[in-house]
Amino acid sequence: MYAPGPFRVEDQREVAGIIARYPFATLVASGPDGPVAARTPMLADLDEQGRVRGLLGHIARANPFWRVADGAEVLALFSGAHAYVSPGAYRTKAETGRAVPTWNYTAAEVRGRLAVTTDRDALYEIVDRLSAAMEAGQVQPWDIRDAPADYIDRLLNGIVGLSMENASAEAVRKLSQNKSKDDVEGVMAALSASRDANARQTAADMAQLPRG
Repeated sequence: MYAPGPFRVEDQREVAGIIARYPFATLVASGPDGPVAARTPMLADLDEQGRVRGLLGHIARANPFWRVADGAEVLALFSGAHAYVSPGAYRTKAETGRAVPTWNYTAAEVRGRLAVTTDRDALYEIVDRLSAAMEAGQVQPWDIRDAPADYIDRLLNGIVGLSMENASAEAVRKLSQNKSKDDVEGVMAALSASRDANARQTAADMAQLPRG
């Protein structure tokens, strides 16, 4: 992952936090006819220190991706909030003219060998863990045991489970860390005033970032 010094996320627990916050992944593998991709939420499997050691998820059995990716090296891409930054947002532009457009963003990557399972018990556990994580913020969290067992069994027949072990995880936060305090404040003000929800969230991410 390209992540120059000030933008690289060094704390692996923060990497895990980015994946938990933005779990919808793009999985990329190399197929016989070129790159193939699939999109699905993935749950980070953490070690005792809270570091990412793997991923869990599932996709439709009808999706051809899993036949190509089973046993192969796969790259999982997680994209957080991101926004265009206009040169006009920099307060020093009026004084120096030294400003060009850029993009602020948060992203994570996980790389490892993917394993596919059709085992019923393994699928049940994956769906149980994934739904528990996604339902955590709901007023009345749904539980897989809320649905009739035969209904769940029928749906499990339509998916395959995905797991990645011994994975390497990286993340980047490019949020104007290389800019002056005045320019950072200008960018945050511009993004906060945007009608685009992504831009406003990027401003919020900038506000939460510790700065020296």
